[in-house]
Amino acid sequence: MKNSYNDQDAQAFIERYLEVPPELALRVYTSRLLGREARLVLHGGGNTSVKAVAPNLLGEEMEVLFIKGSGWDLAAIEPAGFPGLDLAYLRKLRRLEALSDEEMVNQFRTHLLDAASPNPSIETLVHAFLPHRFIDHTHADAVVTLTHQENAEELLREALGPKIAVLSFIMPGFPLAKAMAEVSGQQPEAECIVLLHHGLFTFGDEARIAYDRMIEYVSRAESFLARATAKATAAPAAAPPAPAPEMVLPLLRGALSSADAAGARTRFALELRGGDEILAALARPDARDLFGSGVLTPDHVIRTKNRPLFLDLGAGAGEEALAARIATAVAAYREAYDGYFRRQTAAKQVERVKLDSGPRVALVPGLGLIAAGTSPKAAAIAADISEHTLLAKVSGAPLGPYRELGEEHIFDMEYWSLEQAKLGKGK
Repeated sequence: MKNSYNDQDAQAFIERYLEVPPELALRVYTSRLLGREARLVLHGGGNTSVKAVAPNLLGEEMEVLFIKGSGWDLAAIEPAGFPGLDLAYLRKLRRLEALSDEEMVNQFRTHLLDAASPNPSIETLVHAFLPHRFIDHTHADAVVTLTHQENAEELLREALGPKIAVLSFIMPGFPLAKAMAEVSGQQPEAECIVLLHHGLFTFGDEARIAYDRMIEYVSRAESFLARATAKATAAPAAAPPAPAPEMVLPLLRGALSSADAAGARTRFALELRGGDEILAALARPDARDLFGSGVLTPDHVIRTKNRPLFLDLGAGAGEEALAARIATAVAAYREAYDGYFRRQTAAKQVERVKLDSGPRVALVPGLGLIAAGTSPKAAAIAADISEHTLLAKVSGAPLGPYRELGEEHIFDMEYWSLEQAKLGKGK
């Protein structure tokens, strides 16, 4: 992965944003560098922060945490996209034994420097509790791919080196923040922390150090995976025949369309991705097992659901037979999703309003990856995420079977109000 940091560009950002502390101007610069790299950040994912000293209304200097705000894309973020919070107060919250998500968000809102600021990242307390000045967090494809292996920690240390800390998956929020601070205190020499099934945190006292470490550690993971792939000698299989997209797409749209209790019907836009890499991947003999597994990081579940629908349609079938195959496959997917919903609500003894149970991604050998969304933009986002996921699973396959995160964690993320808010489903 290319390191794009340039001293002249960094200085230009300081001069462009003279109204904010220079640390925040540099935070904007390196955040954009991270946000422009799709192998690190996709569609609003990841978050970054900086700790600085700034005057309040009375002219008194105070410690401030500037952290990415909800709704901002790192690739184009401005200083206004980094709400400032009272850092000294946030650090005191670590004394608490527990803190609900709702109260955590309330504490963020009531300790902003500017009441008009966007909501701070849901991982704000992670950044507040860690001691480092600059913190970068991404869902780097290569690093997350390694975390889905049976011996993930062993592989991560082999690939990334000794100066890393590894933490088992914990839902974002107060418990994760306390766990991150604890592991950082136990391993102060660590240059990064890997959160299994989620992503990578790098840090440093300077913007460039945190950024350099992110690029360096992701590059190590990419090189490690490339070496493993080079040792795999299996010849790529030829793509099997498949029905024409002109037949498949309208039939799939019809099968996905669903009506709510009032009879209102949800319509979907579809996006087809059929590049050579995707077609070669779907032609693998293990394609159904490998690509029918879960998401790379739980954040993706709100866009793609946990698993795609695998549609092996063959070729030569007439429209009626093809429609029946697609309808049967979609119905089976819905039934499986409904079972997952019933299991998790019963196990957790909670009540939730079930989301639409249809798939958001279909994998069709010979045709490609088809993503569905309630708008063309939503379909494109699901397609981007699913394409990265598919190719990441290909890169990790030589190391061993893909180990997906347990459905209990997926459910927590999929039905978490703070994640659903990203889709406009509620505050």
